[in-house]
Amino acid sequence: MNTEQLYKFAQLLLDVGINIQESQNLIIRAEAIHWPFVNILEKAAYEKGVRFIRSDVINPISTLHRLTQQKEVYLDYIPPYEDSFIQTVISGHWSLIKLDGMTEPDMFENVDQNRNAIFQKAQRKIFQPLMKAFNSGEKSWTVSSLPTPKWAAKVLGGTADEANMEELWEILVPFLRLDEADPVAAWRRQADVLQQRCDALDRAALTSLRFKGPGTDVKIFLTRLSRWKGGAMQSDRNGLFFPNLPTEEVFTTPDFRKTDGRIAITKPLKVLNKTVSNARFEFKNGKVVAHDAESGRDALDQFFKMDPQARYLGEVALVGADSPIFKANKLFDSVILDENAAAHIALGYGYPATLKGGTDMTSDALSKAGCNQSLLHLDFMIGSSQMNVIGSTHAGEEISIMADGVLVI
Repeated sequence: MNTEQLYKFAQLLLDVGINIQESQNLIIRAEAIHWPFVNILEKAAYEKGVRFIRSDVINPISTLHRLTQQKEVYLDYIPPYEDSFIQTVISGHWSLIKLDGMTEPDMFENVDQNRNAIFQKAQRKIFQPLMKAFNSGEKSWTVSSLPTPKWAAKVLGGTADEANMEELWEILVPFLRLDEADPVAAWRRQADVLQQRCDALDRAALTSLRFKGPGTDVKIFLTRLSRWKGGAMQSDRNGLFFPNLPTEEVFTTPDFRKTDGRIAITKPLKVLNKTVSNARFEFKNGKVVAHDAESGRDALDQFFKMDPQARYLGEVALVGADSPIFKANKLFDSVILDENAAAHIALGYGYPATLKGGTDMTSDALSKAGCNQSLLHLDFMIGSSQMNVIGSTHAGEEISIMADGVLVI
């Protein structure tokens, strides 16, 4: 990607991702390897009249040193100024752009998971009010991927060089609709497609979804307040924005108290920055009562220890095998891409924005309505070309939602 193409990508993140508004403030989160693009993004944002930008450009080696060398008693320390900044963002007009794409994808594989859990829990706890403000749709935000040499080598094989990184960009460009003459118009069309799917699911008035595929036979119950979302979200101050670029999913919040059955995870993923592959869960009365994995079982153990509510669902999402990301037939080792290639569930926090009236509810009211209020939220891919989903309706009917991996509603 040359500078002109990267500038076009920056425009997409600003105009489509967060729907940037003049005089607002912006947070950019990225790794140090992304500095050149962050500079382009900052310039484009200031050209559009942004008042202030805070770029949190993180050096992952610093985090690794902390996890491996710091005294354990200090692992949960967070300076008080972070809370002051969080309250500033919550009370002001801010948006967030997060860039995914690790400098070293496997840097944290051998970290002691007990120490990692202490660090991760402290981070999630202090930032939870901020994440709620963004997840509610109150503020616009977007997450997208930016290739790095070593990430490209992991996805495509070969060496960590510019050629491999350019090849990964070539795969991502059509996902992002950057090959379209008008990417903004292309994303508006995608928003319409996903909204029509959400409308059809809402009209069906589903009480539950039964997923059946290799290793999976689970019934996920919805609430009477559950509403389907996908594509663009609505913010009071920024209008329509896209939390994920690219995005192919429609999703809702299930009743965390009622899931029953077993699930086989179809794609490896990072749990507390460690790869977990071939994970399996058994649910009873909403709770994960048994779990296992071919690798990374210790990361799952720590994930569940961090918060008891992490054993319950917070999201169920539908993505068809006709998704362009699924058709690429790649394991991207990136949640933002892999979750848009396959139907998935999330353990942990549920989205108030996907419940009727949910954004006006207190945490206690949300819990009583069946919306998980966990500290954590992590997506696990369960879809495949062999997945079938049957929905049950309030009228007592059964309807096909997904057949052989393809959405049919």
